[in-house]
Amino acid sequence: MGLNKTSSEEGSRDDFILKLLCMIAGVGGLVHDVGKAGSYFAEKLQRAANGCRVEADPVRHEWVSMKVLERMLQGTSMEEALRALTASKLAEKPPLQRGLVSAADVLLYVCVTHHRLLGPSFSRTTRSLARLDATRHVTANLLDFTYPISPDKTLSDEFAQALAQALKALCANADAEERAEPYWYGLAWLSRVALILADQGVSSILMGISGDEGKRHAIPPGSHGLYANTWPKNAEAPAHGFNQPLERHLTAVAEKAGEIARNMLQMSLPGLNLEQVRSILSPGQGLSAERFAWQDEAVEVIRQRRQATSAPLLLFNVASTGAGKTVMNVKAACAAALGKPRISYALNLRTLTLQTGDALKRDLALGRESVATMIGDQVTARLHESEQTADDSQHSAGNEEDIFDDIEFKVDGGSEQLPDWLAPITDKRPEWRRILASPVLVSTVDFLVQAGEPGRQGHHAAAFLRLMHSDLILDEVDSYDTESLVAILRLIQVAAQLGRNVICSSATLPWTIAHAIAEAYQAGHRVWAECNDPKSAHGVGVLNDALSTHWLSPGANFQDFYRRTLDELSAQPAPTTKIPELQPVNRQQGLPGFIAAIETSVERLHSAHQWAFKQSDKQISFGLVRVANIQTANDVAEALQRMPDMYVCLYHARDFVMQRHLKEKALDKLLCRKAGNQAIEQDADIQTLCNATATGSLRFVVVATPVEEVGRDHDFDWAVIEPSGSHSIVQTAGRVNRHRRTLVSQPNIAVLQYNMRAVRHQEGAIFTRPGPEGTKSFRKRPSIKEAYPDLGQLLNWQKLGQLTAGMAFDVQHPLVAGEQYLQQEVLKEPLKVLRRDKGYESVWMTSLFYGKYPLRAGQDELLEDWRVVPREGGGTQWEQLVRDGFTIHYMTKNPPRPDMRETSWLSWSVEQLWEACEGAGISIEEGMTLKIRSATK
Repeated sequence: MGLNKTSSEEGSRDDFILKLLCMIAGVGGLVHDVGKAGSYFAEKLQRAANGCRVEADPVRHEWVSMKVLERMLQGTSMEEALRALTASKLAEKPPLQRGLVSAADVLLYVCVTHHRLLGPSFSRTTRSLARLDATRHVTANLLDFTYPISPDKTLSDEFAQALAQALKALCANADAEERAEPYWYGLAWLSRVALILADQGVSSILMGISGDEGKRHAIPPGSHGLYANTWPKNAEAPAHGFNQPLERHLTAVAEKAGEIARNMLQMSLPGLNLEQVRSILSPGQGLSAERFAWQDEAVEVIRQRRQATSAPLLLFNVASTGAGKTVMNVKAACAAALGKPRISYALNLRTLTLQTGDALKRDLALGRESVATMIGDQVTARLHESEQTADDSQHSAGNEEDIFDDIEFKVDGGSEQLPDWLAPITDKRPEWRRILASPVLVSTVDFLVQAGEPGRQGHHAAAFLRLMHSDLILDEVDSYDTESLVAILRLIQVAAQLGRNVICSSATLPWTIAHAIAEAYQAGHRVWAECNDPKSAHGVGVLNDALSTHWLSPGANFQDFYRRTLDELSAQPAPTTKIPELQPVNRQQGLPGFIAAIETSVERLHSAHQWAFKQSDKQISFGLVRVANIQTANDVAEALQRMPDMYVCLYHARDFVMQRHLKEKALDKLLCRKAGNQAIEQDADIQTLCNATATGSLRFVVVATPVEEVGRDHDFDWAVIEPSGSHSIVQTAGRVNRHRRTLVSQPNIAVLQYNMRAVRHQEGAIFTRPGPEGTKSFRKRPSIKEAYPDLGQLLNWQKLGQLTAGMAFDVQHPLVAGEQYLQQEVLKEPLKVLRRDKGYESVWMTSLFYGKYPLRAGQDELLEDWRVVPREGGGTQWEQLVRDGFTIHYMTKNPPRPDMRETSWLSWSVEQLWEACEGAGISIEEGMTLKIRSATK
């Protein structure tokens, strides 16, 4: 938990916390599976040992263990507690409704949740965050519980006495001083992770009995005694029977859990070395020195702050687009670090993760051994690798479910130096050696977010350990929809309770989201402070390229502070590089009217911003048409292709894997305009198209969904925007005149008056999927309902002489005011859970909280997985991924119409894509997959 040892008093406090933590984990290990001694589990395990098919326990064993522990804490012996359990007592709600306010509460929580969180579970009918219940552990209509089920199946008196003594010693130590709820909350997270890892590690050991040649064999099914699990099916000597005697399992887990708890706090992992830190923090040189001078100034301010205090820091990097936020994030982390920096850099997009990993190695001269890059899509990673190479010439029923069984990912680079006690994780997942050990981890946020999701078991434990010993950077933190942001807030809270510095980065971060981040961090910091220094106050700073670093004064209100900072930022003069205009849309004409508005904007913007190609008589421009979804993108692309001298590229997420890769590769090259139009003019394909066109004016248009908004470092001449909200407008505008920053006097961005949802006369939310509206909308707000959904009224056009990130902060735009109201409403209750306000003290223990607010909610529910492969004898064969019983495989079928469409630019035939797969070292089966919206759902 980031325990500091800066004085003898603090050292004594740290030693006490460490001792108490190890005791909780150890006693948790002794008691966690005591419930396996009763009839519910023991009879099931006997059937499984005989090779019979079994059903789930009517009451889960860990719930029985908790009920036994509850009575032991009241003075009852273990045997009396087991014998006294009845169906009605087992059905009672868990005794943790008030939260965790004692070591006894922590022990009960750790015991009952070491396999799954408490109920209720989330369902689509759930409207509120309910209190704890027994639904995830107890079924209805319970049979009688029996202990012992026979004289030979009992826990020994010696074990019962050892458990009672350990419990008594824990309570005596815990009562030594009174502590506030955050203290026990923090110990619960740590001790639970230790128990999960210990239980998994011990359960994987083959005990059984000794056989021939020293090999272990299963204990025969008819043997006397109690057992924890059956013989694993995948063991070298398969046989029915038992594996681990229950008491041996309990004592081994107890010993291991205490050991892991100690190691977790005392672990030392490799960080960036002094030479690397000096290089990262050294002032800029050359032509870019002046442009990035703000970074050097910010670094110095953070250094001064760190010299004055060792308290953790929460930093907001709201520098403008193109100001070097990626590098500055790492510089800030190095300047803020205590000791050798360790960094976890989390991003929302897979492709952006790969780009960022490369950027850190290239721009900060960090070698492969220092940076591990991790994504969940192995095909995308391998395609990326092929480009880097080309460009560089130099359980069975009786056993618990596997806690590391359901995520595939790819890790590139990094260190593997880890202590042996982490073997329960790294033996199962060798890639995690680099994930945990590397000084810098660049990953999609999907991995790290599990640090704040205790129900993810082994994945939670691994992410928690990574976060425990590294500071956190969250890039484009406002790119998540508001409900998904709750998962990010949980991650931030855990980072804070572990005493880590957190850096949140975005050029468009509104005060509502910044305030929620600050609240989550403060909730976590209270936990850290209670365990380290109750008087400690964390620092909060705002970094920007146009302002000096602003620090929140002690005791000041964060909302007021951040709003004032944004107001000051918006008032800064900026060069006029982006001028917006409103494009009227005839809403009554439906789709034709919508298309006509786009065509009008394309022609006007092209005419205003075309440029001479290679001193020829040809005029060209590169434009972006941003639309909200794939259906609209298809309609728009088909319409634009019918216009003369128009070359259209369709860019969205549901394309062939290989085709999307080729498009991104081409666009990344063409639209990198830091050296002006050089890449475009030297491109052979563009030259061929220009030479083949008789007329003197060509339009190259990318019709894209929001995949273009964040993460693509592209510089277009102009853009037409179908808005999903203020964020989509500002982020899309960030792709216009991005590198060249040429001063303009005519509009180069057109914002459509209505988006397609409004044109279709939908009565529900208009700014959604993607957008700020979802289950809730701001359409009926008194100050907005007359203007909604007209962008001519929802934006204050008198304030839009130029378009900057400040638009996303300015509540004088009714659209922005409505979005911020909505964000506040959606985040209000989740923040009560994170703070554990009155009435919400125990909600964080429920599966419902994490199910209601997942990181990615049902985004693929209506999508089917397909691929196109060569047919035997010639031609193409479409195959769908289907489930057949317990197996999943591809089956030949006739597909519905795919979202992948042929266009006049950057589009390849199936046969060409097959060849590209082979050239990149990717199998056709992998590279030619795509997702298609189901025709039946």
